Amino acid sequence: MGRGPARGPGRRVMRWHSLAILAVLLLGGCTGPALRPASPERSNLERPGEEGDCARFIVALDEAIDAAGVADRQSVRIPGFPYLRADRFLASVVSPGADPARFEFWVERLRQRDLEARAVEIENLPDEVAAQLHTGGSGETLTAQAQRCAERLQSSDLGEPANRRRLASLAGVPPEYRLAPRVFGLYPLTSLAFSLGVGRLHAEFERVFDLPLADLAPEGRLTRFGLPRDAAPLPPPAVGEVLARSARNPLRLPMPPAEDLERLFATFAPVWEIDVSSNADRVGAPRWGDGELPTIRTEVPSVYTHVSYARLGAVPLLQLSYVVWFPSRPRIGALDLVGGHLDGITWRVTLAPDGVPLFYDAMHNCGCYYLAFPTERLRPMRSSIGWEEPVLVAQTLASGGGQAVIRVAARTHYIQRVYRERSPRFEIGYGLRPYDELRSLPRPTGGRRSLFDSNGLVRGTERLERYLFWPMGIPEPGAMRQWGTHAIAFVGRRHFDDPDLIERYFERAD
Repeated sequence: MGRGPARGPGRRVMRWHSLAILAVLLLGGCTGPALRPASPERSNLERPGEEGDCARFIVALDEAIDAAGVADRQSVRIPGFPYLRADRFLASVVSPGADPARFEFWVERLRQRDLEARAVEIENLPDEVAAQLHTGGSGETLTAQAQRCAERLQSSDLGEPANRRRLASLAGVPPEYRLAPRVFGLYPLTSLAFSLGVGRLHAEFERVFDLPLADLAPEGRLTRFGLPRDAAPLPPPAVGEVLARSARNPLRLPMPPAEDLERLFATFAPVWEIDVSSNADRVGAPRWGDGELPTIRTEVPSVYTHVSYARLGAVPLLQLSYVVWFPSRPRIGALDLVGGHLDGITWRVTLAPDGVPLFYDAMHNCGCYYLAFPTERLRPMRSSIGWEEPVLVAQTLASGGGQAVIRVAARTHYIQRVYRERSPRFEIGYGLRPYDELRSLPRPTGGRRSLFDSNGLVRGTERLERYLFWPMGIPEPGAMRQWGTHAIAFVGRRHFDDPDLIERYFERAD
């Protein structure tokens, strides 16, 4: 009697591998966050006159930026429109058939994103490269030339309805997840083990948050870092007025002017109550020293501020982020997977249109340890969607009633509790600084360099966990990253700057 075909381990592995590829594709597996070419159409490059000169200048500038490794990842180039860049919020708010006024305002926001990125990219170019890019003898700076050319090309390109429709369809931001590692790491299988690990981590966070505050015994000395105030915090009606006044635009985006924005950041600035057991637990300012790795100046306590937007229904919501940096997360042994150079936390406040906080959330600056802190104005609808890890709701916070105090553990820098105090005292004052400073920092030997590389990573902050966690598809898991590149779930797909993050998991309770 003949034997049937062999059904050994090799055949089973091949079958599971095929299923893995199919499942990842069906789950919306994505390409990596590589730089996207944004060159003009070839016909533009061959066009005579100023338009052709501008198109060739933009191409030469982008090529020089990429070759020098100084491309900025905070927003994403749009293919075919090299003078425009998108972020996740802007990519979500306009359709090809948008109202003309709304569309024009949206395009101006895209152009502003490009001008911001180009300014820091040009600042970070080596002097000899920048000198080679100067054309003519007008003395026009590269930044001014880029702005002039952007205006010229935009006027030419977007006068055609077909180009407007094409722009609306191309203005997307790729996910921060790579398909290949998920395929070859057998993601549908390995993600099950990761889900169990995430569950255990969430359970440990929940255990700590359930403890009475008095039972959180410090390892070192509890030290409070707070913002010295020049003026009293704005009351909610005044905040609401600022938001309403600044949202009188076609997209209804709250865009407070600099002076109002400064008051808003001061109003909602938290106190950081940190268990300081070593210098690694002190917040400070990133800088470039004599070596190739950035360091943190703890003698300059600093909190970096950033504006973003969320959406709840059709209403855009202003978000205020506060970012702190630590010198390191000290390793506790040779096999410590998560310790390493530099560490940090981002705390975010999402404001309702009436000026009252609606939602708080936090993450470490690697995108790790995401925690949600809804106010009583929201209630969870779900903790996960489909094949993904759940959102950890750490606490429900009152929307008012004093200043937020964030308790942070020694060494791990885990958030352990958030509570409120009216006029809380603190030992060390910090200064507020714009997050965009980090995109171009001075070097002691001359020139400038971003804290982040062209992939949005802080080099030298890689963790050993990358050797185990790569099947989840996140490049360099555990490394510190730039705004706009934070994947906040190992299982599934979720980003800190997803504009629908709140409405995917919460609904209004009032």
